[in-house]
Amino acid sequence: MSFSNKIVWLLFFLILSENGLSNDDFSGTPFVINYPRAEYEGGSQTWDIQQGANGMMYFANNNGLLEFDGVNWNVYNLPNNSNLRSIRSGSDGILYAGGYNEMGYYSLGESGGAVFTSFKHLVPEEFSNFGDVWKIFIHPDGVIFQTYTQLMLYNGNSIKVIESSSDFHFSFMINKEYYVNDMKNGLMRYAMGELFPLKGMEPLIGKEIWGILPLNNRLLIATASDGTYIYNGNSLQPIFDQSTDFLKKNQIYSTRLLENDRVVYGTIQNGILICDENGKPLKHLNMDDGLQNNTILCIAVDYLGNLWLGTDHGIDYIKVNSPLTRISNNYGLSSGYAATLKEDRLYLGTNQGLFTQKSDVFNSVLVDRKKMSLIDETKGQVWSLSDIDGTLFCGHNNGAFIIEGSDAKKISDIQGAWTFIQVPNLPNKIIGGTYTGLVLYGKEDGVWGFEKQLYGFSESSRQIDFDDDGTLWISHGYQGVYHLLFNNKYDSIIKVDFYNNNNSNIPEQFASLAKFDDKIMFLTSKGVLEYQEDKDDFFVNEEYTNIFGDEPIRAINRDVNQNIWYFNNTNVGVMRLGEDGKYVNISIPFKELEGSFIYSFDLVYPYDKRNVFFGTENGFVHYQPNFNKDYSYKFQSYLLSMRTANTDTIYYNNNAVKDNVILRYDNNSAEFAFSSNDFENSNTILYSTFLEGNDRQWSAWHTRSTRTYTNLYEGKYTFKVKAMNIYGTVSEEKVMSFRVLPPFYRSVAAYTLYMLVVFIIILIIIYWVKKRFARARLRDEAHRQEVFRKKEERMQREGLVAEKEIIRMRNDKLREGIKQKDKELANSTMQMLHKNELLISLRDELKKLAELTGADSNKHDVIRLVRGINKEIDNEKQWHVFETHFESVHEEFLNRIKSAYPQLTPRELKLCAYLRMNISSKEISVLMNISTRGVEISRYRLRKKLAITRETNLTDFILSF
Repeated sequence: MSFSNKIVWLLFFLILSENGLSNDDFSGTPFVINYPRAEYEGGSQTWDIQQGANGMMYFANNNGLLEFDGVNWNVYNLPNNSNLRSIRSGSDGILYAGGYNEMGYYSLGESGGAVFTSFKHLVPEEFSNFGDVWKIFIHPDGVIFQTYTQLMLYNGNSIKVIESSSDFHFSFMINKEYYVNDMKNGLMRYAMGELFPLKGMEPLIGKEIWGILPLNNRLLIATASDGTYIYNGNSLQPIFDQSTDFLKKNQIYSTRLLENDRVVYGTIQNGILICDENGKPLKHLNMDDGLQNNTILCIAVDYLGNLWLGTDHGIDYIKVNSPLTRISNNYGLSSGYAATLKEDRLYLGTNQGLFTQKSDVFNSVLVDRKKMSLIDETKGQVWSLSDIDGTLFCGHNNGAFIIEGSDAKKISDIQGAWTFIQVPNLPNKIIGGTYTGLVLYGKEDGVWGFEKQLYGFSESSRQIDFDDDGTLWISHGYQGVYHLLFNNKYDSIIKVDFYNNNNSNIPEQFASLAKFDDKIMFLTSKGVLEYQEDKDDFFVNEEYTNIFGDEPIRAINRDVNQNIWYFNNTNVGVMRLGEDGKYVNISIPFKELEGSFIYSFDLVYPYDKRNVFFGTENGFVHYQPNFNKDYSYKFQSYLLSMRTANTDTIYYNNNAVKDNVILRYDNNSAEFAFSSNDFENSNTILYSTFLEGNDRQWSAWHTRSTRTYTNLYEGKYTFKVKAMNIYGTVSEEKVMSFRVLPPFYRSVAAYTLYMLVVFIIILIIIYWVKKRFARARLRDEAHRQEVFRKKEERMQREGLVAEKEIIRMRNDKLREGIKQKDKELANSTMQMLHKNELLISLRDELKKLAELTGADSNKHDVIRLVRGINKEIDNEKQWHVFETHFESVHEEFLNRIKSAYPQLTPRELKLCAYLRMNISSKEISVLMNISTRGVEISRYRLRKKLAITRETNLTDFILSF
């Protein structure tokens, strides 16, 4: 136990000693929370209870170790699945544990979880079958595990075994001294590794001792059926007090010492009994008071000062550290509507009738049945109790009653008696409000009785009060306010004024009326209103409106100390009047009661400084104002787990929530579970969460103990949670960090790949751009070439045109030249022809002349001339001249025909040339100096060499060549 927890406990028990469990008040039974087996899912029996260093509660149960964090229960089995009999909280999150043939410790995580480490292997083989470990205590010499047959002392490295001479029953640790009950040798003390019998304890040898507690430098020893004893170190004295018979009869099984010298006894037959140091019973709780079972196997106190009970069938939590107790179904009561303390009796009005009990019986702890008695005549709905001049009036559904002790006398049969109020200045008159108007009661010869029903007003009159002028105000929650004027005897209604939101400042949401300092005030949604007669309307009373603030008040009750008890829309509180005359609002102690009141029938009955009663839907609640509880106590919140949906994984690390968890992107939804160890208010704890990296602000407070996030984007996150109890105290934040990996397409590898791809794409683009530039250059070059080509073509065309023109001109010139040459050739040919004709003619003439000349000399001269002429006709030079002219006109003709027909003779070539010029055979004969017949023969021979048929014209063939 930490030092701070010890201080809290000490303060609590000091407070409890002064205020918590006194018979001077009318307190009921503490609130009990049941945890049945079906809820914690463990075994029925719980043998030991400890609060861990992490603030959670741990229970040694038949099914193993139970863990309760305030919201969730978890079970951790022993390795051999045996019953867990005992546990002991050590330091550094260690919880020592013992079961059947098993011992060791659980390592507790900060956020829950338990991992067991066994010591069994350290036990010597001959002592290994040791059975159940019933008690564990931490001694300066080590941790002592006690079984029926032996003590096993664990010192951190080894286990020392001390055998029993017979059987060890139970053991105890008192002021760092270890005691064990040996059934043969009696109670013994451990010292220096050995056991020594205690002097004077002989009377208890062989008896079962179930509890040893330190009490005023002595030892309180509790036995099962032989009562309790005081041991002073030398002698043993039995205790005889008010609780002795009860404890003997019901058999003590477990004990617990509270630090205010008060003792809690757990019995086998009848629940628990809380006694003071003198054995005076203070509180008794059993199954009638809400316990699940009357057999109490173990008792523990948590950091809040409340009791945990391990019973034979379930686990119970008792809120003893509270000024609130209940007087409800365990007293035979149902919904509470009225309460009063008169003389020596407590009266409580319910929907089932009026119940009463004498105060000495009510406060008696050891009454077998804490029942209140129903006054038979009042069966049915009780609406009010009013003590007027010593007479107790009861407003009932069936009429009006006067209560005397445990008897009731009906004084009116008019249905629905709401309330009663004494008439000002007429002490023998009472006006009663009913379902159907007002009733007048009177007192004659000291006896109250019904006088008459007052006519002229028939509305329901549940809230009525007299103003200082003697007029009566009546509030109707649904309609508005009525103001009634009576005659002097108050037996007749003279005037009725009605006010609502249509004709006054009274709002539609009207609550009730109240009387402050002899002035009628009206509690509304607009504040506290006061009637001003001169204006005949209602106006805000600033003084009382400021006292209550902005929240509308629906009902009030002022006690004798001028404290104002009030009900607002959700809760109850008290404006406590201080010595400085200022009011202090106190509402925190009543937060636990929120939602339990009967709306519109709110009851608070402040009897005195020690006793205040509230009516609730489930009976009554008693409040002890001088119970100085610290409501700002610290508590813890726990971040229990982080679960992912895709792989259904819960992340823990050494029984604590992991930090820096890494999630894949396909597993990016997470559910966080959390809780709080404010065990008093576990069902009303509110949580607020914040996911840093996702949320913009803390969530609104809610009761859910889980929070789910889906489709989280990649990145780092920090989840935070805090808890707030009903008293407004906020726990420290619990934090967990995790990271969501990006999807592969957004991962580092992907981005590397992207960069590589981009790089490749850039290279491709660069290459493509270069190619494009190259193509552009080529296109430009091509374009330029095309332009140049076109230009060149244009120029060529122009050149061709010019060249054509030149050629044309040249051709024209050539043609002219050819014509000229043709002419020259023709002229030359004609000249040759004429010349040859002339020469031939001369030759022929000369031949004739030679024949005629007889002289040889002349004849010889003539023949010489003929030879000269023949030579001139066959003059090769003449042919060359012709050939030259012919070639200039008919280019390469002779070469082509010679190439085609190389067998042609020069003479035949001449013939071809002449045929090419389309010269007649006669002319050819002249030119060739042969006869016409010779020309024909030559033509024939030429045709054969040219291999042309007869059908082919030789001249046309030569022309086409």
